[in-house]
Amino acid sequence: MAITTYTNFMAALGALSVSGVTTKFNYIPGQVDTASLPLLFVRLPENNEGPLTADGEGGWPRLTAEVVIAVEPYAQNRHQQNYAATVTLIDALATALRAVAPGVVAKSKLSWETRARQDYIGETLYWLIVARVTGNG
Repeated sequence: MAITTYTNFMAALGALSVSGVTTKFNYIPGQVDTASLPLLFVRLPENNEGPLTADGEGGWPRLTAEVVIAVEPYAQNRHQQNYAATVTLIDALATALRAVAPGVVAKSKLSWETRARQDYIGETLYWLIVARVTGNG
């Protein structure tokens, strides 16, 4: 069985079907058109890998990347609406990640940590969801 490549890992995460997300980018955007929101993109990957040896040391690589959903510009709409939209999209992202079967994104089931935050894309502050997703394989 072949090891999961970073290219495949990132592409599979970027292709996740998340209810409510209207746009997906296969790169980190420098700016965002608000008509495209909410949108999903994946940040650059990380890896932790030990050597595979004949005496049983090591194992499958551990691949990690951040799936980001830009929800709304921070100053647009009311904070109450943006907060509710963000929490709804966190639920939708969790549902999408739970539905991923082993072998689709990585060899293992996925694990993740999710946080909502405000951060910049280009020069605009956005409501964001950032899920740090990890899979083995």
